[in-house]
Amino acid sequence: MKKIFTILLVLFSTVSLFAQIPQRMSYQAVIRNSSNNLVLNTQIGMRISILKGTIFGVSVYVETQNPTTNSNGLVSISIGSGTIVTGSFSAINWANGPYFIKTESDLLGGTAYSIIGTSELMSVPYALYAGNVTTYTSGTGISISNGTITNTAPNQTVNIAASGISSVIGTYPNYTINTPNHVAGVGIAVNGNTITNTVPNQTVNIAASGMSSVIGTYPNYTINTPNHVAGTGIAINGNTITNTAPNQTVNLLGTGNTTINGSYPNYAINTPIYVAGNGISINSNTISVSNPSLTIGSNYAGGIVFYIDATGQHGLVCASNDQGTNNWIPSTTWTNTAISSTFDCYLCGDVNSRIANNLFGGISSAFQVCSIYANSSYTDWYLPSRYELTLMYLNLKTLNLGNFSNGWYWSSTESGAQTAWVINFTNGNFAGYSKWGSPSVIVRPIRAF
Repeated sequence: MKKIFTILLVLFSTVSLFAQIPQRMSYQAVIRNSSNNLVLNTQIGMRISILKGTIFGVSVYVETQNPTTNSNGLVSISIGSGTIVTGSFSAINWANGPYFIKTESDLLGGTAYSIIGTSELMSVPYALYAGNVTTYTSGTGISISNGTITNTAPNQTVNIAASGISSVIGTYPNYTINTPNHVAGVGIAVNGNTITNTVPNQTVNIAASGMSSVIGTYPNYTINTPNHVAGTGIAINGNTITNTAPNQTVNLLGTGNTTINGSYPNYAINTPIYVAGNGISINSNTISVSNPSLTIGSNYAGGIVFYIDATGQHGLVCASNDQGTNNWIPSTTWTNTAISSTFDCYLCGDVNSRIANNLFGGISSAFQVCSIYANSSYTDWYLPSRYELTLMYLNLKTLNLGNFSNGWYWSSTESGAQTAWVINFTNGNFAGYSKWGSPSVIVRPIRAF
């Protein structure tokens, strides 16, 4: 069994003072092992990430350091002075928060980080904001005094010398006024600022019946007056268009959603019949939920319900009992221990299990135990992600439901190239265990409904 270490992390948000804007933040942590003893005078490995928005947010800055604990088990570092992995500490806009500090530690001094802690930066030192201050410079006609911006030449009078519509080009106080004169066209007169139609109220005679269209512009245009021809079900008498077969009755022969193909009066009506799915019943025109009273801990869909989504009809169930213990991967056939990428979210265990079974399916492992498990004709069981395993512990084990043991349970989420996350169902703690050197870890399959 892999030895578990714990650390007590304490963030002291202080700023190193220099002649220029400071770009560091002090950070301290007390290091203890699994026996709650201080780790003294020991070099450890640390990776520090600044996350934006939430504890699961994007890393805007990542660095690594290898500090040494003192005789009191205390390690002190200056964030911003380590080996940069990504980002720039000085480029962080602290006003655009919130921000979180995520620390990952390897108590053996390497880079196999397994101890993780995340905490929110509740406040950021004033000096860190100083790098984002913009100094404004006053331009022509403007003065700046402390925080007040003043127009030094307000209420200027602009005289437009010519008639017609004027346009201003440029910006105050340097601009040009253009004042073009309007020229009267056909049928229009311009007198000073007055524009007059010289031939108003013209009469247009349309010589033919039907809808007319006008081609060209006044006073030169052509009027086209095509005659309408009545189609099926339509009659035209002078300017009156009549539907000769109004208020027709359409009889639908089937139940369900009806679609009409074609156009009146020649069309076809399709009336497909709905078939009720899992948890749904259809009685004439009534669609009902057949299992509206699902609760945590109830027996449903082949197992025990431990999560229900917002619809109240979907969620997760686990097998009624543990399915023994096993290694995470087969130790005799697997050499490249990393699966490439495993995920940690709702329904991610199914994705992780599909990846793993494609790589070493059919060989004894925690994944293979879940894939061959079958109950009540359901065959889509999988190894839960760490997130799903946490829901199972919180919603069942803490309520003494689900027939769980006081031991370590496998998740399908990797914690490193050679380790995967496990959760202790005695107290809810989680850690990274060796994928092939921990055959005593318990397997409990789950499925979605």
